[in-house]
Amino acid sequence: MKGTVDGFEVIVDPARKFTVDILTKNGNLKVFNELKSWNNFSSVFEKQFTKQFSNYLKNIEDLGQLKYLFEGKGRYIKTSGNFDAAKGFLKSDIAKALKNNKDEVISSLGNNPDKMIKLFGDTELSDDLIDLFVEKNFTKIFEVIY
Repeated sequence: MKGTVDGFEVIVDPARKFTVDILTKNGNLKVFNELKSWNNFSSVFEKQFTKQFSNYLKNIEDLGQLKYLFEGKGRYIKTSGNFDAAKGFLKSDIAKALKNNKDEVISSLGNNPDKMIKLFGDTELSDDLIDLFVEKNFTKIFEVIY
């Protein structure tokens, strides 16, 4: 995490009862840091993750304001120093979660077509656009830490 810690469990959107694990500031930029200690993305985690992630997309202006840190364990553990496999599993699981819960993304961002276009390149969200978004932005947003 870069910057200075501005708070823990900070309420971002009271109407949606939405909090961030750690809020940091990097200059004037607020950065929302989420910490995950999951062995994998179960179907329950998929829905929760997509809802939370969509809330962040709604509340940020730049993807540099968003950081997810996953503990390297379970499916995301490095084996024999193979970081690429763990990252590949995480990237695949994130894309799958977003595709399986597209309605949540659309619901969060649907009233803001400019943001949909900025993030996904279109106001209609397809599986291909989600794959492209995750591929393009994975290293900016997600990290497996050991």
